[in-house]
Amino acid sequence: MNFKFVHAADLHLDTPCQALSKSPELQKAIHDATFRAFENVVDLCLKEQVSFLALAGDLFDARDRSIPARLRLHDGLTRLHQAGILTFIVHGNHDPLSGETGSLHPLASVKVFGSEWEEHLVKSPQGHILCRVQGVSYPQERVTENLSARFARQGPEFTLALLHANVANSSKHANYAPCSLEDLASKGLDYWALGHVHTRTEYLLASGLAVYPGNTQGRHVNEQGERGCMLVRVTEGRAEPRFVPTQVLKWEQIEVDLTSIDNWDAVISKIEKDVFPASAADHQPRAIRVRLVGRTPLSRELDSIVDRAEWEERLRATWLKRSPPAYLECMQNDTRADLDFEALQRSGGVVSSILNASETSQADEIKRRSLWEAAELHKLDIQLSRLGVAPLWPQADLLIQRAASRVVDSLVAPDNR
Repeated sequence: MNFKFVHAADLHLDTPCQALSKSPELQKAIHDATFRAFENVVDLCLKEQVSFLALAGDLFDARDRSIPARLRLHDGLTRLHQAGILTFIVHGNHDPLSGETGSLHPLASVKVFGSEWEEHLVKSPQGHILCRVQGVSYPQERVTENLSARFARQGPEFTLALLHANVANSSKHANYAPCSLEDLASKGLDYWALGHVHTRTEYLLASGLAVYPGNTQGRHVNEQGERGCMLVRVTEGRAEPRFVPTQVLKWEQIEVDLTSIDNWDAVISKIEKDVFPASAADHQPRAIRVRLVGRTPLSRELDSIVDRAEWEERLRATWLKRSPPAYLECMQNDTRADLDFEALQRSGGVVSSILNASETSQADEIKRRSLWEAAELHKLDIQLSRLGVAPLWPQADLLIQRAASRVVDSLVAPDNR
């Protein structure tokens, strides 16, 4: 039998602000974004008149769900309930079953899988089995068991497996419920509706598909580009997924090369040109981190916190007036002094040693990790993660390069001679 469903994951409702800027406008936009993205998922279900919505874990950002998050989720599921659309939910590491669930009235159309594997039959209005939905939730945050081992085909009908897990050992996410593609393929199921990994990924298995839809809304600058869910059409037992964007705020990091630019008017003009190109066709609000690069005589002046703070606020106010608005998250100055660094590296002495050490650390994983731990930056990353801030380690190469450039600049810049 033919039918449609929507597969979404990692809503992270009520995610705290993970931007570097304290701009109230940006903080409000980020706070509202996860809620509005979920509303877009619900709208899609209603528009396409799907049979059900499958939510593959981390609906909430925190173990003890906030009241606004619970209410907004319940509102959306109620809209689906009133339209006769079922919802299937598994909980993941951010929102395990052991968390505070609240006391909202349960809906008969919503099936929340427990900590033991279960299967639920979806039937057509005529009483025929439309498909089988299997799932299991996390009882607590840390699950190291291979949960995919619990799944098994129970009948010939199209079978969907709802699982929050790290498939194929994704290095960017905690290794919870780890399993391999071979583990999934061995079960002979038709569609693995996965959650946990925030980057959209599709795997073709011998028996069907395994799909990460990614999260429905990017939450920080490391989650750039389109975010959304999968609209899946099942025809003659075969799943045909189509990605549908749901984000309401798109994150971007844009590099602006200021090489040889030596006056502020030219700097402003270059930023505007690179951030808002005339050919841009995307009419969606954006949260933008601008990274200034290149060699310019203004490098040290750009590094002045006071000057940059005032300058950022002026740009921020101007960009908010655009249609659609653009939110300046922050301006990073990664420019370098207008010096011949290659010649300095060849010249010998302390400056050459600093540049060589920087280059070696960036190229050698072991040395880079050793330097990171020696500076105890790994401890800082742990503290940042607890605050909901993206870790520094993915930017280790850049930070090492910036540090070396600043030291060399301070040693040999013209006004220090």
